[in-house]
Amino acid sequence: MIILAGDVGGTNTRLQLTEHNPHAADLFGTKDVHGQHVDDTPRSMQASDCGSASSSIYRSNYKNTVKVLHTQRYKAADYNGLEEIIDLFLQESGLDKKKHKIEACCIAVAGPVVAGEVEFTNLPWGIHERDLARGLGLDVSRVKLINDFVANGYGIETLEIKIDKTSSSPPTLERVLQQHPDVLCLQEPLETISDEERMSTPIATIGAGTGLGYGIVTRCPLTGHTTSVFPSEGGHMDFAPVDDEQLGLFHHLRRKLHRVSAERICCGPGIVNIYSYCKENPLYNSPENPQLRRELCRVREVDKPALIFKYVQEKDPMCLRTMDIFIKVYGALAGNWALGVLPKQGLFILGGIGPRIAKEMSDGRFIDKFRDKGRMSGLVRNIPVYLVLNGDVGLQGAAVYASRLVPHPPEPTAAAPAERSPGAASRTPGTKSRRLYESHKSHLDSHEHDGTAASIEHSTLNKGSCSGDVVEG
Repeated sequence: MIILAGDVGGTNTRLQLTEHNPHAADLFGTKDVHGQHVDDTPRSMQASDCGSASSSIYRSNYKNTVKVLHTQRYKAADYNGLEEIIDLFLQESGLDKKKHKIEACCIAVAGPVVAGEVEFTNLPWGIHERDLARGLGLDVSRVKLINDFVANGYGIETLEIKIDKTSSSPPTLERVLQQHPDVLCLQEPLETISDEERMSTPIATIGAGTGLGYGIVTRCPLTGHTTSVFPSEGGHMDFAPVDDEQLGLFHHLRRKLHRVSAERICCGPGIVNIYSYCKENPLYNSPENPQLRRELCRVREVDKPALIFKYVQEKDPMCLRTMDIFIKVYGALAGNWALGVLPKQGLFILGGIGPRIAKEMSDGRFIDKFRDKGRMSGLVRNIPVYLVLNGDVGLQGAAVYASRLVPHPPEPTAAAPAERSPGAASRTPGTKSRRLYESHKSHLDSHEHDGTAASIEHSTLNKGSCSGDVVEG
């Protein structure tokens, strides 16, 4: 089946056409994309031998079950709407609409989705699921808008994570990029736990970009171990300084703002706030770079963080101090979230900022603050921490979500089952789980319109659809 996935931000829009095998094992290797039983051997997010006791790998079936047909990036502001961009994209893709029909579409968007619609603060147009469905000739049930951080959560299961244990030295960015480009492992757990214990816990996500996102990813037995993503507004939790320098930053922002949340510091605009604090702090002896000051005055607010990153690479003292504060705050916040969720499957660092400063994120400052939790330091020391470097994780997550919007096709013809021996159980495997799930889903559906299930991204087993509205992550 052909899937259209997209990732729409305030600046860029990325679209991708993919072809999915509906009868292939899902990304965890136990079900096909519609929840039908395929194999009993889980393959993803499970440690397995890589030909040597010195390596373990977390495998994903994504690259084996999904074929990328066409990908393109567009400047969103150059067009009158997403429908215009999609029309151009499909023309450029060369897709033969007579032979290949798009079965479903999922678009990840940088903002909250309300009643199937999203409006952007820095674009002159919005998006509605109904309009997209009309333009693609699809039923509206086959088209979904989801928050981009939610899409990142679904994209985690498409990643492959290789952990090299042949070297006693900490993993470096250069070594990881040579071996595997998807993720950088910042921390491995000290203690080994069973797969069963690890898989019974959630995955935690945190991601700094335009804002600060927090989320939880689970695999629910009631849905055949398919993925559910629970977004949150964790970025708006109160900022808690952990040292005198951060306390000074807090007071600096408190004079300008009624309340200082974590997102005021740990995101793109937050980097500019930190730089402003460093510039005005008399304890920092280094004067502001006059060239940087002129450039900051000329560029848009959204472009200022990238300019500061540029001067970090040029060893500008004030930008280096800004980056030092940012990384330590980011690490402390990630450690707090790890304590709140206890994600033994791992904490994944998402968002656009992490990959841009991967070298600084992996030099020890981030993980030192992550672990600095007093009596609970030993607990967070046993939580794996991964920095996601794959820039397509949100796009891949949108494709995963879209594939589950398609009703299950007719099953392939199978040989007649062997005659059962007397006394053998008559029900098929999983019947009890299915009954439990149908009961659970009925309960959720009864509350879908009163807000009880509004924040749950729920992947169903039989219908292949997703219920629940997405809230901003």
